[in-house]
Amino acid sequence: MLPFVGIGLRSMMTRSKLFTVTAGGALLVFGFLLGRSTAPSDDNEKTDSNRASPVTALANPKWEGGRVRSDSDQDSPTTQTAELGASLKGAKAVADRVFKIQNERERWIAFHGALQSMDANDLTVLLRKIQKEQRWGIDGNREWEMVWERWGAIDPEGALSHYRDADRSAWNSHQVATATYWTMRGWSENSPESAAAFAADPERSKGVPNALPTAVAGWAKTDLDGASSFVASLPDEKRPKQVWDMLAAAACREGGLGQLHRWFNSLPRDPELLTQAADAVVFRNLWNSPDAAADWIAANGGSWLPPSATNKVSEEFLKKKGPPVALGWIQELESGFPGRSDAASRLVQSLVKRDINMVGHWLGSQTDSAELDVIRASYAKSVDHIDSEAAIAWAETISDEELRKSVLQSVTPE
Repeated sequence: MLPFVGIGLRSMMTRSKLFTVTAGGALLVFGFLLGRSTAPSDDNEKTDSNRASPVTALANPKWEGGRVRSDSDQDSPTTQTAELGASLKGAKAVADRVFKIQNERERWIAFHGALQSMDANDLTVLLRKIQKEQRWGIDGNREWEMVWERWGAIDPEGALSHYRDADRSAWNSHQVATATYWTMRGWSENSPESAAAFAADPERSKGVPNALPTAVAGWAKTDLDGASSFVASLPDEKRPKQVWDMLAAAACREGGLGQLHRWFNSLPRDPELLTQAADAVVFRNLWNSPDAAADWIAANGGSWLPPSATNKVSEEFLKKKGPPVALGWIQELESGFPGRSDAASRLVQSLVKRDINMVGHWLGSQTDSAELDVIRASYAKSVDHIDSEAAIAWAETISDEELRKSVLQSVTPE
């Protein structure tokens, strides 16, 4: 008879009933700060806060002493703001007028309209003016992104060349992190194939972080099938994990989890490709529930399924439904199912600190197998710091001789 020790509990279990368990992007999130201070003009003139600046009044003639008058019979402020932006010519006019609009949504609409007629020279001037505004304490992060996005649409390689050559020592962290991202976004949404070809060439895209995932994201917004085919055509080593996240996100936006599953089923049945894509599919299903992810794994799982997917589902069951459900799901999986052993080992390791007795009983209900030997080994090591005798007892239940010797050596006191 061999000892089993739980928390404050020791019971005797026969060798046949002792079992072991061992338990396991951008891309960029951008925050927009609400509110915006008005910068003094170059000639140091100041605007009374109780009256409209010239640009606010022009953008919205309903302005009355610091508030907007509601009148459904007149054009909306948004329409007029867009027309204002489109009417402005040159970077100086935009900076002098649009930058002073207090309402963020109205300002961005006007700014977007103004950008449509600008060339690279104008955009360069705007970047300097945005940085100048920052020294006055004014947030211009969204405008900064819009400039690079526009530049990416009209002259992407010129924009990236400007980025590489620029002295970025005075740029803040947001400016450094987002310049190339929004350039690639603008490029990919206007000329997706050329953007993706550039991003997939390591020599051409050198120094452009996350170029390929960003290009794929822009392409997938308008042509998910085309973007997916391009990614599938790349060698395995040239498909970063993030590209699958971008494609899965686009599929979900097109038609929810149903479209996500249809998209996955449309991919070439190449095992390495499916392994790479499956993680993104499981991740999106987990946003719904661990049950949704488990159902998808049960219906689609094959030898290509990455072990990490099984582990992620196990962790979510533990977090949202508790140990019995998590252990029960692991038990339902067939022996040898991809990731089952690793997920069980990680799960048991995490449960040892919470309810060692429950884990021991669960181990006792499992059928002897080579896979279970791995779990026993992990469990023996996990309980060693609680009770070395129990650890030795569990180690001795391991059927594989080499593994048993190795575990006994690690848990036996010297």
